[in-house]
Amino acid sequence: MRKITFFVVLLGLALLFSSASAATMKLPAALQTIEEEAFCGNASLDVVQIPNGVTSISERAFADSSVKIVYLPNSLTEIADSAFDGVSSLIAHAASGSYAGQWCQRKGITLNPRDGAVKGEDFAFLYGS
Repeated sequence: MRKITFFVVLLGLALLFSSASAATMKLPAALQTIEEEAFCGNASLDVVQIPNGVTSISERAFADSSVKIVYLPNSLTEIADSAFDGVSSLIAHAASGSYAGQWCQRKGITLNPRDGAVKGEDFAFLYGS
């Protein structure tokens, strides 16, 4: 069952990403983990919106990609040290007291701390507690 679920999520991500005309990627709300090297080397990303409910970002998930801005939810409890390796000038939006905010500060990633709601088309989650 897990293999089928994993395949469906990967297929959904592929369809979502291939149909996006803008450089903003909105990941599916049902996603819990961004797998190892999922978007590694992707040169068409500018903004990534990770929904609340995602708990981990695996090794090199966005490494060497063109992502410039990432929205990190409070649900994150694990971010691999190499998740954004090779990404220059990354700006992260996360609550400063959250795991994601503390991870960004430890890694020297520019943090734009936010409290309140961040909303976009088909996308919304809350920062803060």
